[in-house]
Amino acid sequence: MDMQSQTMRYVIKPQSIDRLPGNLIASIHLVKSTNEKAMVLPKQAVLGDETQTTFWVMKLINDSTAVKIVVNKGFENNEEVEITNPEFLPSDRIVRTGNYGLPDTARITIVKE
Repeated sequence: MDMQSQTMRYVIKPQSIDRLPGNLIASIHLVKSTNEKAMVLPKQAVLGDETQTTFWVMKLINDSTAVKIVVNKGFENNEEVEITNPEFLPSDRIVRTGNYGLPDTARITIVKE
């Protein structure tokens, strides 16, 4: 590790066979840990309070009712959020759009685009 520039050097092998220019500066993301049973939802499906300390999703219990389910977040990126608790089933339906400001046990209408 270079303490002055606060960087660490790695040697990486590109996936493509294209030639890269010399002295190229690149940014990479290193995966430090993985969870093979991770449950991942789109970022727009996970809502939070003003202080970003409590998070929830709106889960459909039938075709016209959505309930608020408090969740714990794990890792996240620009597009997805890992949910560590509770566990959802693949058949569970989570509201992705139009969910902001919905109260618990909200009556909804599903519109297919």
